[in-house]
Amino acid sequence: MTFEADQVEQLCRAYGSSILRRCRAILKNDAEAEDAAQEVMVLLFEKGQQFRGDAAVSTWIYRVTTNVCLNHIRSESRRRTREQSGDVRDWIEKENPDAQRFVVQSDVLREALGGLSDLDQQIFVLRHVDGLRQDEIAEVVGRSRRTINKRLKKLDEWTEKKRAEVPS
Repeated sequence: MTFEADQVEQLCRAYGSSILRRCRAILKNDAEAEDAAQEVMVLLFEKGQQFRGDAAVSTWIYRVTTNVCLNHIRSESRRRTREQSGDVRDWIEKENPDAQRFVVQSDVLREALGGLSDLDQQIFVLRHVDGLRQDEIAEVVGRSRRTINKRLKKLDEWTEKKRAEVPS
């Protein structure tokens, strides 16, 4: 199954708000989410003809969106957000200690996710950001439920270890 340009445009109109919502949920930054959502739209237009029809269109778009967001997280340039600049950090520390804690925790999570495999990053986000069940995750990533179960157990151990590293 392939998409023509007008069909891709219809997909973007139909799923645009869902794509943006997903980007915001993963990236936790409106500006980055808007950039990522635009990138997803461009990818749908450029690669829409590569859709094989193995899964529902919504599942395919969900997967593309997740991968684009994870690529943003992995990108070194995306790790240097405005919140990491010295002036902003100083202001946050003076004005709102909880905001500083959130920034530090976000930095730790971004750095930690960078150490996971692409598949584990996807599974982590699908489980902990989206709250999907194992069978739903298996469908989205195209792996067996048993594989997802094993990976989730390892990720739970990894998460507990990382939580212990986060400053309180």
